[in-house]
Amino acid sequence: MSFDFSAQARSAREAIAVPDVPLGAIRARARTARTHERMRLLAASAALVVALGAGTVAGAKLYSSVRVWLGGGKAVLTVKSFDGVREPTSTEFRQAIAHATFPVVLPVGLPEGTRVTAVFSTPAGHPSALVISYANGRTGMKASFVLVDPAVVDLGGRLLEMQNASPKDVYDWRAGGEVVLMPKTVSAAQAKTVETAMRSATPAATLAATEPMLPAITVLGGPNRLELAEEHRTPGVRNVLIDRAQTLSVPTLAGHAQPVRDMRVFHVTEFPYVNGEPDYSRAKGWNERRIVVPPSGVRAIAAVLHSLPGGAAACNCEVLFSAPNAASYRIATIPLAGTEPVRVYAVDARTLAVTPGE
Repeated sequence: MSFDFSAQARSAREAIAVPDVPLGAIRARARTARTHERMRLLAASAALVVALGAGTVAGAKLYSSVRVWLGGGKAVLTVKSFDGVREPTSTEFRQAIAHATFPVVLPVGLPEGTRVTAVFSTPAGHPSALVISYANGRTGMKASFVLVDPAVVDLGGRLLEMQNASPKDVYDWRAGGEVVLMPKTVSAAQAKTVETAMRSATPAATLAATEPMLPAITVLGGPNRLELAEEHRTPGVRNVLIDRAQTLSVPTLAGHAQPVRDMRVFHVTEFPYVNGEPDYSRAKGWNERRIVVPPSGVRAIAAVLHSLPGGAAACNCEVLFSAPNAASYRIATIPLAGTEPVRVYAVDARTLAVTPGE
């Protein structure tokens, strides 16, 4: 009896129509993902170098994983590895600076409305240098500060001239137990305001002053309407802001039961130089790929977009996602321009029924 049942089961199984596995499409998506990840790493590496000129001792081996040459209002930085995060949250920012080899006095005295856009720490894990980037949408200011352990700084114009390098013009000063370098992207008066504020500040006070400059939500992509999204976040849970480009990809992700991943955090493990210039083609590293919206949440976002007039393609918007409880998702569409209001929806986690909310 059991033998007959087994034979019937095999026969039924063989009769099931199984579609071909789309290996070509899977490989293409994997190649695209790898290309995008490498482009993110290259962009991160370029951002670090743009913050401060790069170079190296011609024909010599670096005796430290981080070195800074400073003299005559110019500076050069060399690194071997670094970690970074774009739009860091408070937790991520604190982690980035936690194990620095010097007491970190952060930039203060910046114009109201300034936000932190990125933080780099080098060497990875135990930094003797931090690069922190800021932007102010109201004033148009964009600036980066390099905070350095004095132990890795060589002073003197002649030393700098000996490097095969591309130095940057910088403002420089001491604050507490660190050297501060600021590329000359702002006026001397603005730099002096920051210098004065930093010289009289403590690490704890500057960290407290920096907290409001950090996103209260997870920000994917951009540029975006961060402040408006923060006003509509769900308290007490993770909120994820998905930019316009990634919003357009949501229906495709939903169709393939794919999550939305957070790749803001990156680790560059090898950062080589050739003739004093960074060799981006041989830089090695990886992006973290944390799941921040599970496939079920992606389907919920897709349901909201599908319910809109014209669907996802017609929504010139970003999406703010949260999961207040296990039974439902809260999704807000945030217009990128014009006078359209923010619209909030509740989506049943089981049925994907969409209900307009507040």
